Amino acid sequence: MTPVASQSAINATAPATEPRYDLLEGTESAYAYRPGGLHPIDIGDILADRYSIVHKLGHGGWSTIWLAKDQQLQKYVAVKLGIAGSGSREIEILEQLHDGGFAPAQSLIPRVLDHFVVHGPNGEHNAIVMEPAMVSLFDAKDRSNIWLFRLPVARAIAAQLVQAVAFLHHREFVHGGKPSSSQTALVLEADIQNNSRYSAWQRPPSSPSQFRLPVS
Repeated sequence: MTPVASQSAINATAPATEPRYDLLEGTESAYAYRPGGLHPIDIGDILADRYSIVHKLGHGGWSTIWLAKDQQLQKYVAVKLGIAGSGSREIEILEQLHDGGFAPAQSLIPRVLDHFVVHGPNGEHNAIVMEPAMVSLFDAKDRSNIWLFRLPVARAIAAQLVQAVAFLHHREFVHGGKPSSSQTALVLEADIQNNSRYSAWQRPPSSPSQFRLPVS
């Protein structure tokens, strides 16, 4: 007598109309890899005939970030790959922040080393090449024995943050985003043409703010 599979077994092996994924904690949603979404990357992929993907550094709401080996300069870089159709606004703003002379706080702003467009199954994706950053503040605090930054470290972090924000304001940029969304963007002051905005949020100073930090 030929055994007959149960209906539940047939349903378990039947292909689903849409793929279903078991999501891993701390990773982007697999459902973001769709037309108009993220570009699929594998370790060992080579982008722009130059950057060999070595490791994944992280992800955000609109991009993934990868550690890559620059095969021309033989050094490691970070490649940020945006969702399809995300535009080049971020590239333009970062380049403008590094134009017009040197300021100490510029070292706190990512510098664009290269940029290009990746054509993939989900669309066209802007890629930004930058120097790799160090460990994130969250991971650094998480690795502390007391789960807190020691006072000198906390002061240094706060000072660098204030200096970076002051530099953005001096260059007439604003870093903003809706509280209900994780999306953030750098907005050119030229886009804010209504003077009522300045009456609400004040105009950036015409010269960089000076800060005096406590020594003890």
